[in-house]
Amino acid sequence: MLLGQQTILKFILLFLLILALSSCSPRQPAEVVASPEDLPVVEAQPPSIEARPREPLYTYEKDPGPANPDSFCLSLNDEPLLLPDGYVRLVGVVSGGKPIALIEVGGRGRCARMGDRIGDHVVVGIGPGSARLRKRKEQEP
Repeated sequence: MLLGQQTILKFILLFLLILALSSCSPRQPAEVVASPEDLPVVEAQPPSIEARPREPLYTYEKDPGPANPDSFCLSLNDEPLLLPDGYVRLVGVVSGGKPIALIEVGGRGRCARMGDRIGDHVVVGIGPGSARLRKRKEQEP
C-alpha cells in the first residue's frame, strides 16, 4: 500500500508543478489565417481628376485678369492670379532682415526672396502682407 501512495503523491506533485509552470508562461493569441475569400478585392482604377497636376479644380469669383501681366502685387487672403505656370497666390510672409514670401505656384509652395524668379516674373518687393512681382526682362538671368 505504501508503494501505491507514493506513486499517487508523486503524480499529484508532478501535476501541481506542471500547473504552476504553465500559468507562468506568456499567453499568445491564436493565429488567425484568412482565407482568400475573406480578403478584400481591389480593382485597378484610372487616376482621379485630383491626380492631374496644374489643372484648376475650382473657379474664382473675380476675373483673374490678363494671362501674363507685366507687374502685379500679391496680397494675403487674395484670390490667385492666373499665369502661364498656373495659379499664383501669396500664402505668407516671413519678415526679418531678409523677408521671404511664401508663394504657391500651380499648387506647389515656393519660398522666394527679393530677386528670385517665379516663372517669367521676378520678386521685386516683399511687404508685411504682400509681394510685388514684375515680368522678367530678356537680359535678366
